Amino acid sequence: MNPRLILAATLLLVLPLHTAAQEAPSATTPPTPAPIERQQPEPPTPPAAPLPPPAPYDPAVFEHRIPAADLADLLTHAGEPSGKLWRDGQFRKLVNHNTPDVMYHFGRDTPLTTAVDTAMSGSPIPIQVRDNRYVLLSGRTGQYGFSGRAFLWFDTQEGIFLGGFFFNPTNGEPTPTLTVFSRQTRQGNLSLGQLPPAFGPDLYHWMAQSGVPTVESRYFIDDLKKRTLLQHDEDFCLAPDGTRAPAGDPCEQRNLAAADIDLTSATYLAAIHYATNGTAWMLDPSANRDFYASIGSRCGIALNCRVLLIRQRTRTILRRR
Repeated sequence: MNPRLILAATLLLVLPLHTAAQEAPSATTPPTPAPIERQQPEPPTPPAAPLPPPAPYDPAVFEHRIPAADLADLLTHAGEPSGKLWRDGQFRKLVNHNTPDVMYHFGRDTPLTTAVDTAMSGSPIPIQVRDNRYVLLSGRTGQYGFSGRAFLWFDTQEGIFLGGFFFNPTNGEPTPTLTVFSRQTRQGNLSLGQLPPAFGPDLYHWMAQSGVPTVESRYFIDDLKKRTLLQHDEDFCLAPDGTRAPAGDPCEQRNLAAADIDLTSATYLAAIHYATNGTAWMLDPSANRDFYASIGSRCGIALNCRVLLIRQRTRTILRRR
């Protein structure tokens, strides 16, 4: 056979096999991996910024003070039942004179002086005297299915009086409520830090003894005969020695809860026109819904950022008054 014919036939048989071997992937060649989507790292949690310090106490807020001589006798009643001193006509007259003459909703509309009387009459709770200067009387009562708790606080040197009444309303308003009152001021909206420095510790002591929560709707009734906001300005993450709790401490949630209840209370007060015996059956529950939706995108998970924005909105509502 012609050698050229034999070579051509051999090439026709070998070349297709070689081409096929090049095109077919090897069984041992790993497939090309799919591109990996890069995940964005979680943004770091911003450090907790300290809340602004509370407004300072201004002694000029308190007017028409009680002469110190008229309060000196209170220091001699330390340890006696509060109800015993309350039965003294002159003492009761002194308290009623410095209690705003307003109607107060405690189960039904009643004078504020009557609500206090129901709690103080017959109270066995001992009178407490601190630093031979500050006097605290306490009382508790149940009426119309409500449990009311009251206190009367005196600075016997400065002639300052502050009373308080706590209960759980069922008339649609934010609950529970603590109303602090005194005719010695006409300031309107106040924060706790604007009251006498010695009052705050005694108030917290009374709360602990009386089972009153530290975060609740707080109001103030003064000689203007309107119910205004007594705003939480405490920083629950700040220790007395000035150190701060670490990030993530439950105190941050308490700060947020206090800011939330202040905003709810301010919205309620505006709706009832700051009446001392108003109700909130018609209060719009969505009044702050859009605001809360906006701070979620502005603050993320930073609780202190939320607290600051909520406090700003609360002040805006109060300034409209």
